[in-house]
Amino acid sequence: MKNLIFIILVLFIGCGNNTTTDSNESTIIYTDYQTEPLFYQQWAIEYNETFYEDNQIDKEANIHTDNLLKEYSGKGVKVAIIDDYVDLNHEDLIISKTYSIVSKSSKLVYSDGDFHGTAVAGIIGARANNKGLLGIAYNSEIIFIQMKNSMTESEMIEMFEKAKELGADIINCSWGTYTKSDALQDEINDLVINE
Repeated sequence: MKNLIFIILVLFIGCGNNTTTDSNESTIIYTDYQTEPLFYQQWAIEYNETFYEDNQIDKEANIHTDNLLKEYSGKGVKVAIIDDYVDLNHEDLIISKTYSIVSKSSKLVYSDGDFHGTAVAGIIGARANNKGLLGIAYNSEIIFIQMKNSMTESEMIEMFEKAKELGADIINCSWGTYTKSDALQDEINDLVINE
């Protein structure tokens, strides 16, 4: 798309082994990721013949993990998600750090309809806990940065700088802009090249 700044889609399986930590910080050896009760509905991760046929989904419409979820968990990888809001109490998510461009603090500000960030966080980092879904980097560290519905370019730069300050290895942005200054482009280039 012409004016899309960038989307770094986390279609990777991060570094690490097949252990994970639940919300009680106890180690779980996780070798059968398909035991997550809603895993079969995550049709973009792996091909599930019955689900694909029942829902008329093209059999190639997945990222072909080829069992890499058993070998790599995302351990040691820090992923910053810049989005509208995340449910900090969701049973499948552990968010290590937050920052809100709205409150200019670690306190997130909820408004009706803010759910996209929770979905994105789940796709990336839903924990292996036999409760729901499984993220493609389920043992990664998730950092959440809350954006505004309408942002200035200086606020966009601030969010990228905050992600860098919080130690993000990867920044996920499921949004774009129709304007892009040289300063914003320079910030993005710096993150891609130097961080």
